[in-house]
Amino acid sequence: MCGIDKIMDIQRKMPATCHFIDSFVVDVTFCLEKMVAFVVHGLFQEGTNTGSRPRAFTRNFVCRVEPTPELVILNDELHVRNSTVAEQKAFAEQKAAKAKAAVAPTPVAPTQVVASVATLTPAAKEEMLLRFCTESKMVKDFSLQCLEANGWNFEKAGANFLELYKSNAIPPAAFQNSS
Repeated sequence: MCGIDKIMDIQRKMPATCHFIDSFVVDVTFCLEKMVAFVVHGLFQEGTNTGSRPRAFTRNFVCRVEPTPELVILNDELHVRNSTVAEQKAFAEQKAAKAKAAVAPTPVAPTQVVASVATLTPAAKEEMLLRFCTESKMVKDFSLQCLEANGWNFEKAGANFLELYKSNAIPPAAFQNSS
């Protein structure tokens, strides 16, 4: 076993985690037409113990840019450490602000929503697609189909995904790592 199979085998053996996507920070450190290097920093918790202290990670990627457009990972380094008190405090404040904003939503006119979806750049759509893949655990094709069917409205696509998932209407092939 070598290459991607070996990497996936190692990742499957790692303990279950819960990543806090709102804590993620991405730094692009090097960018050329055919190569990009970037670093992802964030917080996560190991296992299902939500009361435990979050851990921090830094993941360095060096990727080749394909014309499809896709990235081929050439090098990937993962560093895990205990989170600092400052990181924990900043994340707690961010979660509190997000929860407060969710309680008092800002009304948006329907025309504003349509205009914002119509003006999504290809890069913004790709970012939304990758996020949907990550959160739904679905492969790219099915995630794209879901987003397009819901007019690139992430929340609507997520709600529809949950309905279909609960009713077992999504085929197993739609999910990552399904054999």
